[in-house]
Amino acid sequence: MQNHLQFRLNKIGQAMFKAKKYEIRVNSSIIGEVDCQSPELSQEFEAGKYTIEVFENAHYIKKDIILNAGQTQIITIEPNLSYQAAAGFLMGLTIVMFIVKYLIVGKVSVSLIALPVALIFVPFKRKFGNSFDLTIKKISI
Repeated sequence: MQNHLQFRLNKIGQAMFKAKKYEIRVNSSIIGEVDCQSPELSQEFEAGKYTIEVFENAHYIKKDIILNAGQTQIITIEPNLSYQAAAGFLMGLTIVMFIVKYLIVGKVSVSLIALPVALIFVPFKRKFGNSFDLTIKKISI
């Protein structure tokens, strides 16, 4: 019987988070990497209990799974909006607002750009949590 573990990066992750790479480990052994260039990784294993670890920069998720005979488990990596991406978006929004205001009016008022700049410095980083989640789907052959 064939028992497979398949790792997939979801479609939104492939489109929106192109720079992210996820290192996949099974029982502490690196089996490969998933990113937008290679969004799928599949490997055959014996039936048994395995520890799956997925790493992305400073974040990782660890899950214990049981792979039964004749079973395929699909582990989907679902990227989330990170603090760095949100701060980058706010900074970009501030710069665009600054340029548009200058081009239209010819001068820039500080009150227009004060709110987005202030939001960058608000300490809400802890509310973002992990930069990705895992979902596991079991398929019997």
